[in-house]
Amino acid sequence: MPASPSDSRLVDAYLRGEAAATRTVESWIAEAASAFRGDLRDAWADVELEARREVLRVLGGERLRGDERPRADAGARTLVWRATCHTCLDHLRARRRRRWTDLEGLPELAAPDDQSPARRAEERDDRALLLRVLARMPAECRQLWGWILGGASYRDLAELVGVGEGNLRARVLRCRQSAVAVRDQLRSGTPESEWTGR
Repeated sequence: MPASPSDSRLVDAYLRGEAAATRTVESWIAEAASAFRGDLRDAWADVELEARREVLRVLGGERLRGDERPRADAGARTLVWRATCHTCLDHLRARRRRRWTDLEGLPELAAPDDQSPARRAEERDDRALLLRVLARMPAECRQLWGWILGGASYRDLAELVGVGEGNLRARVLRCRQSAVAVRDQLRSGTPESEWTGR
């Protein structure tokens, strides 16, 4: 429950379905979600409904998903804003996540006739470089990337790994930065012994 007595009364009234409290909380949800409305316009009704459910869940006493800190000192308006923003951001991230298609049964697609031998060789080199980079990355990074490319959300992965969502995002970012550094080193032709310390 929020710390302030007035917040506690407002939350209790909202959970009982009182009209004034509902209008107040609904206005907070609308304000918090206004920045996302343009990006989510085609799915707005679903997002708004999910945001209301999330707010109801959070105000009912559950922690925010991925939130590691206790909420004892958070005000009701802050909780509503955070729950709404988290819901909107989750929808935006889900849209950007790649959708994988089962390739079994699809006809073999031949390369276009106009693709030059130089382009095919360049693509082969890029694939080889990618495999060399992946071979040098820690197992944790490869596993995280596999889950993400498989469609798992950061929220689900955070629960699986047992860390906060922000901590998981930082780990993935560090893995990406390491991979970019390894790729750049491999491209530059610097001997591995000079950049790994081996």
